[in-house]
Amino acid sequence: MDFFHAHQAQHYLVLAALLFALGAAGVVLRRNAIIILMSIELMLNAVNLTFLAFARFPLVPNSPMGSFLHGHTAVFFVIALIGILNHEMWRDELHCWLIEDKG
Repeated sequence: MDFFHAHQAQHYLVLAALLFALGAAGVVLRRNAIIILMSIELMLNAVNLTFLAFARFPLVPNSPMGSFLHGHTAVFFVIALIGILNHEMWRDELHCWLIEDKG
C-alpha cells in the first residue's frame, strides 16, 4: 500500500515530460489541424502538470516568494488560455462554413 502513497515530484515530472514529448511529436508529425491543436493542448496540459508538481513539491520548502497557490493560479490561466484558443478556432471554423454555404 505504500507504493501508491509514495509519490515524489520525479514521478509527476517524468509523466509531464512524456506527455509533452507526445504532444510535440503530434505537432511535428501530423498535418491535420485538429490533431495539431489537440497535440498543443496535450503539451499545455503537461505544463499544467509541471506547475502542479512544483506547487505540491516546492524546490525551497519555506520560500519567501509565496505559497503553493501560485502553481494553481498558473494552471487556471493556462486552462483559460486553452478555452480562449478553442473558442477562437471554432468561431473561425464556423464563420468559414457559413461563408461556404452562402456562396
